Amino acid sequence: MKLKKNKILLVYTNLQITIGFKRSIIVDNTFNRFYFIPNFLAFIIIENYYKLNFDNILKNYSISKKVLLNYSEFLLNNNLATFITKEDADNFYPMNFSKFIVNSSLTNIVIDYGEYLEKLIDKILNELNKMLVISVDVRVFNIVSIEKIIPVLKKINESRLREINLYMPYSMLRKFPDIHKRFGKINRIFAYNSPFSRVDCFENSNKGFLIFTKQNIINCKNCGVVNPIYFSYSLDHFLESQHYNTCLNRKISIDAEGNIKNCPSMLHSYGNIKNTNLTEVIKKKSFQKYWHIKKDEIAVCKDCEFRHICTDCRAYLENPDDLYSKPLKCGYNPYTCQWEEWSTHPLKQKAIEFYDLKEVISKQNRI
Repeated sequence: MKLKKNKILLVYTNLQITIGFKRSIIVDNTFNRFYFIPNFLAFIIIENYYKLNFDNILKNYSISKKVLLNYSEFLLNNNLATFITKEDADNFYPMNFSKFIVNSSLTNIVIDYGEYLEKLIDKILNELNKMLVISVDVRVFNIVSIEKIIPVLKKINESRLREINLYMPYSMLRKFPDIHKRFGKINRIFAYNSPFSRVDCFENSNKGFLIFTKQNIINCKNCGVVNPIYFSYSLDHFLESQHYNTCLNRKISIDAEGNIKNCPSMLHSYGNIKNTNLTEVIKKKSFQKYWHIKKDEIAVCKDCEFRHICTDCRAYLENPDDLYSKPLKCGYNPYTCQWEEWSTHPLKQKAIEFYDLKEVISKQNRI
């Protein structure tokens, strides 16, 4: 590859760059992928507003022509950049990632299936419709009759909610493998305790995924694991991460006993759905405080290159006494760029005992 005169290398302005302690990532949300890049290259791209003038870069940065060519070839080969004229370069600017606008007081709700649900689903949906909630996660941890789930899904599917994500044991899904065809709002089905791990697209559908996992999930204590398979590459997720907590912002949950919480795994309850309105709960300052804990404020996470595509967990923390502590169930170290098994880490054992997770970990590892 040769340097092109009178040309600018334009790094596509819809790409998001996150700088970590040792390396950076550049995220392509069009194809749901990311690439590692050196921090030095990330700084150059950002400081030059995604428009790389080779003459200026060689003049103003401590970089050799060979290294610059290697960087450029990497960006071009992965369809992250293109050459344009200097005249056209004035028409391109990076996207503004400083604003995140949501038009509803709640965006999603997690509902853990329990005996309360069949009787109170109409009450729940009536409140959610008024608040313009977009998405609902329905999670089933125990083997129950599929006939009990169908009426609930039918009512959700006929509501104003746009999207249903369904979590259930693999054995239940086998009894109703075409459930997504009956309820068109189902976007994802997570089938756990499966004999295999695989991701399939819904048959004869332009959207939707069927995700099989061998993970042995027994209750809500299994959630909160940080893993690359849960990374989100959407622009909305990236924008939200700049300002809010991407797990708990504008989210409400109802656990299997009907208790209203920020997350079913959290200890504190704001009342029970049997006698408490969701609209009353979300107005509480104590409830909303978790919405504003962003990754750039969390210990260790603020130095991680994955922080704006990662999930977050405030239910299980490395230090239970520190609300801004790193998620307990994360095994990534941004200072070494290495992943480790979080459940066996010696420095996490005290917190594991605090949250009473030993039995869950033991059963989860029996695959």
